[in-house]
Amino acid sequence: MLTIFISTTILLFITTAIFFYYSIRVARQLLTFEQGFSQALGSIRGFKEHLEKVNNYEIFTGEPVISDMMDHSKEVINDIEAFQESFTIK
Repeated sequence: MLTIFISTTILLFITTAIFFYYSIRVARQLLTFEQGFSQALGSIRGFKEHLEKVNNYEIFTGEPVISDMMDHSKEVINDIEAFQESFTIK
């Protein structure tokens, strides 16, 4: 009877340790993913700001291609922010 109790306790301990180990690994990976995502979003925002500056130059003001690129970059930023919110740990 004592052997069964000890075996069950050891098995439970090992199972719990494995669970916590993988939980920590998953949490670290999610954190790394979120940080990378934030960096990518920052790069895209920088690109959008650059496009806005170029669009404000007198020679390019109202240029449809640049205006379309700005609209597209805004859509991409909105999509990425929405996706990022689903991974944000609150």
